[in-house]
Parts: sequence; structure tokens; C-alpha cells
Amino acid sequence: MEVIQTYDYELISKLNEEVQGLHRQLYPEYFKEYNYEEVKQFFKQVMTKDTNYFYAVRNGEQVMGYVWLEKRAYKENAFFMAYESIFLHHLIVLSAFRNSGVGKRLMETVYKAAESSGIKKIELDYWASNEVAKRFYEMRGFKRYREFLYKDLC
Repeated sequence: MEVIQTYDYELISKLNEEVQGLHRQLYPEYFKEYNYEEVKQFFKQVMTKDTNYFYAVRNGEQVMGYVWLEKRAYKENAFFMAYESIFLHHLIVLSAFRNSGVGKRLMETVYKAAESSGIKKIELDYWASNEVAKRFYEMRGFKRYREFLYKDLC
């Protein structure tokens, strides 16, 4: 199993289908049906930004998942001090490869990317109903420091 940096937006777009379907199932009021062409154009544009990094994990020719990272620099203002972070947008392990160490390898890649950039903080979010993601990140020492709430007005 190896992790490689990738700029292949078509590959990432295909790998995204499974998680888009899960999000659509959990939150149909927010998530659209997966549309390869739309997703492909989105990732094509995102990959042009030098703050975004994509890594895929594969075993031979079989790609098993990917991670999308973004380097963020927060400026000091009247309320907050300046800091940098690696924001983890997506960490996707295809269902056929879960519980086989793929997620662990991707997280090691996240840690190495932060370390090589001299960044000490990794941030992420996940949807509240995604218990698998919650357990995965809690097991790796991630802590909650902010909560995002909503209320629908009828």
C-alpha cells in the first residue's frame, strides 16, 4: 500500500461518488445527487490552487481512497491571534477497503504534510450524523473546540 500525491481530478471525482452518496442519504436537503461532470469540473478548479493537496492511497493499480488537504493562514484581528492550519476537507476510504489500515495511512500523510510545512494544527469538520467519522477522529485524538448549530424557520 502506498500513498501518492495526485493532480488527477478525474480520479478524485470518481472516488468521491461513494461519499457523495452517503452524504446525500444522510442529508438530502443539502446534498445533490452525484454528477460526475459537475464534480470533475469542481475538482479541476480546486486543484489549480497551490494551497490544496490531494493524496491517493493505492495497492498496485487499485486506488482505495484519498485525502484532500488545504493549507490555511488565519490573520490576526481584534478577536483572534494569527495561526496556520492544515484543513482536512475529505478523507475517503472506499467501503471495500475500510478497516484495513487505509485511513491510518491517509492520516499519517496528513501529519507528514503538516509537519513538513511547519504547521502544528490540523482542523476538520464532519456531519453530525456521521458516527463513523466521529469515532475515527476521536480515536486519533481530535478534540472539539467549536460547534456549528442551525435552526430551520418554518
